[in-house]
Amino acid sequence: MSKENNEGLTVDNASYSIPKTLRYSIEVTNTSAQLLESVGLWVYAPVKQTASQMVDEVRVAGAQFSLEDDQYGNQSLHLKVLNLPPNGRRVVTVTALLRMSMQPQSVEFDEGVYLASAPYVEIDSPDVKAFSEQFSSMAVQQKVESINTVVGNHIDDAGYVKESLGALYALRHQKGDCSEFMYLSTALLRSQGIPARPVAGFVVSDRGKVLTSVDYHNWTEYFDGNVWQLMDAQNRILKEKNTDYVVFRLLGHDEDARFSERFVIPEDSVKVRLL
Repeated sequence: MSKENNEGLTVDNASYSIPKTLRYSIEVTNTSAQLLESVGLWVYAPVKQTASQMVDEVRVAGAQFSLEDDQYGNQSLHLKVLNLPPNGRRVVTVTALLRMSMQPQSVEFDEGVYLASAPYVEIDSPDVKAFSEQFSSMAVQQKVESINTVVGNHIDDAGYVKESLGALYALRHQKGDCSEFMYLSTALLRSQGIPARPVAGFVVSDRGKVLTSVDYHNWTEYFDGNVWQLMDAQNRILKEKNTDYVVFRLLGHDEDARFSERFVIPEDSVKVRLL
């Protein structure tokens, strides 16, 4: 049976044949001396459907919830924790049931969205344009392979950096975390006319996994003319291990600012962490 998703993805559902179950727990703490009758927060859920994944169900224990999605297939859980006592904590557990596809599936999309300059993807910068010139005379596949290698060699891994710094920073300072590898790869691909998008998610090789912050990662997807492919310049991975990379957010759209972070907590007295 075929279906079309929010982004125009039309595939045979049977292509998604590899089951994967992800579970993650979120600790919600009331740091105040007052009872909080209702605490609302937003967290990521896996993208509903991409070229390599399909979400069948999302379950939540420990909180009321609703699932919100946007036109690109991004999903966010709106959690409501009731009657959180003073200095008390509550653990909310999310379980996502997915199916993965060994081979990426075909996609229809708005090409202009993934070729334009964007925050952190500064393809209009003279520095980015000049650096990108080294790829101009290459064939498309050679461009892709070279960008993956050049970005991997250009940036020194600085370990986790809380703030996203973007492609231009990575180019000039030659350091950053997975976000900078992602943004510079995306910028160079776009500058060469190859549609590309930054993504966030978790790298999970097992079919069942309890997620931790260590598993969180950023990488790039690019369109090769037929399907979206994976590029992880930080780890020198190209068009491999599709079933290990689970997308939780397609980044770079003009979206609600609430969803620029993994957790969004509107109350100062509430602390949230991934267990």
